[in-house]
Amino acid sequence: MAMLFSACHKPASLKPEKSQLLKDQKMSALSEEGDPMPEGTPDDTPIAETSIGSAGGELTSTDGKIKVTIPAGALATSQNISIQRISNTNPMGANKGYRLLPHGLQFAQPVTITFSYDEKTMNGTLPEALGIAFQNDEGVWWALPVVTDTAAKKVTVNTTHFSDWSLFKSMELLVFLPKIPTSGSTPMYVFCDDDLLAPLPIAGKAIRERQLAAEPYIVEWLLLGNGLLTPYGAEAIYTAADYVTPPVTVSVELSPKDGKQYILKAKIEIVKLQMQVRVDGGAWKSYPATKPASYIDDSWYMQNVSRPGAWDLLYITAKVPKSGGRAPLSDFNFVLWDNSPMKLGIYYKETELGPTLISPGFIEVSANEDEDQYIFGRFEVEKAGETYNPTVTHKLEGFFHVMKAP
Repeated sequence: MAMLFSACHKPASLKPEKSQLLKDQKMSALSEEGDPMPEGTPDDTPIAETSIGSAGGELTSTDGKIKVTIPAGALATSQNISIQRISNTNPMGANKGYRLLPHGLQFAQPVTITFSYDEKTMNGTLPEALGIAFQNDEGVWWALPVVTDTAAKKVTVNTTHFSDWSLFKSMELLVFLPKIPTSGSTPMYVFCDDDLLAPLPIAGKAIRERQLAAEPYIVEWLLLGNGLLTPYGAEAIYTAADYVTPPVTVSVELSPKDGKQYILKAKIEIVKLQMQVRVDGGAWKSYPATKPASYIDDSWYMQNVSRPGAWDLLYITAKVPKSGGRAPLSDFNFVLWDNSPMKLGIYYKETELGPTLISPGFIEVSANEDEDQYIFGRFEVEKAGETYNPTVTHKLEGFFHVMKAP
């Protein structure tokens, strides 16, 4: 019976409710109410920076996801303002976090922070569930009142200080693996804050670890597309068909304690993991990608089989950033196809006694370092020499879509 009065699987707080919305600069005094989290870690994204004085100005992050607008009179003197992208430690955070510097800088007038969101951000949530939070000196993330512009796909907050900031989702249908292979499965969860949708988005409170929504508020799960959906209260498992299909949509309807109806929708993409190759524009040959790709010593390594010494082997090494890139063929970026009796690689000779040359061509990799569990790309070898007769060359080209190693 107690669950009927609790939005999530967490005991209600015994602390008295606040009589009014706390100002953001005073919230740090209440940090014991939240869950302290570590600071975010900067990534390799270039820092955006500029000088802004008493006339005001604005600055946008180099990835275009967050903009800071400082009005006239907010600063008495010129300041070097910068935005640094960091890992997002907000328990309900969406995408990356951002460090606004100088840290702790105070403004005489409220400044505006605007986050942009896209379709990928919205997978599994709703615009009204998006919020903005900052991390105080105790490590607690605090949600502030926001204004959401669904037409422009932007969420805005006002503040009088700089710190670490994050976009977050106060409720979400989280798909653990948004892209799965044919016949593969992924778990899904309906998450919320500890006081579900009262009101949306949460504001004026500390953010705790997200919780599974209580089962009484789960009305119905639905699957639009092929495959099998097996729900278990606030959790479910989706299993894909054994063939490639268009993306499927899973939805869950919630009827929480605010009396409104909410439908969360999430898309799942079905892919075929394989490596393909062809010679001289002939027929494509496909291999199941049974061995995950590994990133070791600044290079991606992938092959179609896991047993050593196997023939009918397609082997690729690409010395590119972990997030992907394009590189010309070299001793560190090469392709080997052993399709006995033919064996082709990146090396060739113009004459039998001439020097060994590296073929023109490239390897292109897309790995999406933080957000995707797969790596895909293509390659071209313009003059792939036969290993046992390198003066005989062929054009070798191919594609790959491979799971990353854990």
